[in-house]
This record gives sequence, structure tokens and C-alpha cells, in this order.
Amino acid sequence: MPKVLVPIAEGFEEIEALAIVDILRRAEIEVVLAGLHPGPVTSAREISVLPDATIDSREFGWI
Repeated sequence: MPKVLVPIAEGFEEIEALAIVDILRRAEIEVVLAGLHPGPVTSAREISVLPDATIDSREFGWI
């Protein structure tokens, strides 16, 4: 099964990040949303999103 990493950082645009995640997950592609640091990431419009992992996480095997 394909796996896609979608990185997000403080000030990200919700539609640009989350629309991609939504479409890929509907296609049954595994998606990992990754923040730069542990914990919630705040978008440009101050919406908090809790990523699945951090970008440097070895748990998901992309490093």
C-alpha cells in the first residue's frame, strides 16, 4: 500500500494541507500528517491540528 507523508508547520493553510489528506485517504492511501515539533500545529486562521507524528519520527519508517 502506498504511504504519503504530508508535513505541516505553524501558519499552514488548512485547505492546502487537509484537502490533500482527505483526497488521499478517500483513495485508501495511507497518509501520515507530520508536524515539525510534537503537539498541535496552528494554521494561518488559528485552527489547531494534531499531527500523527513529527517529521523526524522513526516510527513510520521514512527516515
